[in-house]
Amino acid sequence: MSVMDLTNQHLGDAEIDQISQQIGADSSQTRSAIQTAMPMLLAGMAGNASQPDGATTIQQAIGTHAGVLDNLGSLLGAAGIGDAGGLLGRILGQHTTDVHEGVQQNTGLNSDQTRRLLMILAPVVLAMLAKRRQSSSQPVDTHLREEAQTARTSAETQSPQIGGILGKILNAAQAPPRQ
Repeated sequence: MSVMDLTNQHLGDAEIDQISQQIGADSSQTRSAIQTAMPMLLAGMAGNASQPDGATTIQQAIGTHAGVLDNLGSLLGAAGIGDAGGLLGRILGQHTTDVHEGVQQNTGLNSDQTRRLLMILAPVVLAMLAKRRQSSSQPVDTHLREEAQTARTSAETQSPQIGGILGKILNAAQAPPRQ
């Protein structure tokens, strides 16, 4: 089961409503925005993991969020509070702006709503990755590239216009790390 599948399984109507209230959008728009944001977050993390020290940073963030799915309601209630903005910078690195702009352009959310959505989803994605990593022996950068490619395929089927943005980010993930 992919991270996207896990997300769909864990984010039901109550969770979508909770996120909707936090970002100030209706439930339908929020659900659609999540489907757009998830592949972009995964692609951004894959791109960052391919950079020096990026994989270590992401592995640490995944470890910190292991087990939080057991209390998703509390996670969503606390999301966007504290250091979530710093978390986005750490896990997305140089792709933070690309991910933010890509989500904003393809969802109809304004900049503030997009920022809040990404801050809410980042810990959820890390928790989903922690759950998936339990059954994987792959290095984190390889695992993230595979998850991002799976998410990209799904996203392009639903919204072909986001393919270019995802491709740009994922091409950086497949390039050799900068020295």
